[in-house]
Amino acid sequence: MSGLDSIIERIAHDSSDECERIIADGAAKSEEYRQKTEKIISDECAGILTEAKSHIDAAEKMADSSAQLKYRQSLLAAKNRIIDGTLAKALEYLNSMPEKKYFSALTSLCAKNAEAGKNGEIRFNSADLGRLPRGFEDTLNKALADKGACVSVGKLPADISGGFVLVYGDIEENCSFEAILEASSDTLRDIINEKLFF
Repeated sequence: MSGLDSIIERIAHDSSDECERIIADGAAKSEEYRQKTEKIISDECAGILTEAKSHIDAAEKMADSSAQLKYRQSLLAAKNRIIDGTLAKALEYLNSMPEKKYFSALTSLCAKNAEAGKNGEIRFNSADLGRLPRGFEDTLNKALADKGACVSVGKLPADISGGFVLVYGDIEENCSFEAILEASSDTLRDIINEKLFF
């Protein structure tokens, strides 16, 4: 295994460990949110059912049905807020990684997403442009050597919170953390939902 493969494998392993930690942390916080939300929903449903009992049987059945629907809708809304919060925490973590780990992750991400055999430009946000490690462009291009690809660091900042944008002429590939999470949103939501609520 080459040194680059070893580094990439270590980065992937570290990233996997960190993702598991984030999900575990999110699960603990989500359980707290879930308990609070279920109490609110339970209290709300109990109030609806008490009021419904004072009506005739037909009205009682209708109120009960309405309460159950509201309960399901409220529970779904609560779950969605918890999942959105977990995804926001993941994005916050990615953007606030220690500098060395952050740029190492960007190197791996660039190697994965760069187009083989093409020369392009990589654009970072203004904060990342101001803190690029010395020789980072060379580091990126060494990581792209197997693909026959090459990138130069663009001087114009990208309007993203973290990650980068690859530019090939008129074509831009958004590799910002927001875009990656958005592209994987359905899958991530399913995974988080399964881990937290089943």
